[in-house]
Amino acid sequence: MAHRNASARCWFTSSNAMTMFLIASTACLASNVSPRTAPSFYLFPKATALIESLEGVSDDLQLADYLIQKAEVAVVPGSAFGLAGYFRVSIATSMEELETAMDRIEKAISCTD
Repeated sequence: MAHRNASARCWFTSSNAMTMFLIASTACLASNVSPRTAPSFYLFPKATALIESLEGVSDDLQLADYLIQKAEVAVVPGSAFGLAGYFRVSIATSMEELETAMDRIEKAISCTD
């Protein structure tokens, strides 16, 4: 039983680190994160300012399409969960994958300036 608790503690620490990384990484592109985020495998960054800044993007559905096309990163529109203007990001992956995804998103949105 101690092994199981240690594994859970290790997962929680890792998951918490990933959550904090994504919150910090999305701060430049999203104004805040939905309270629905904690505790889960997902973050819901608010992206209304980002949506307004991207030509041809007028809602979270178009933002998800833009990110898959330009950054090759899949996110789920928040409106699928009743959170229009947000998008869902999964943290159920490695830190390396998260860093790569955030780098791709940053590159894709910086090209619009």
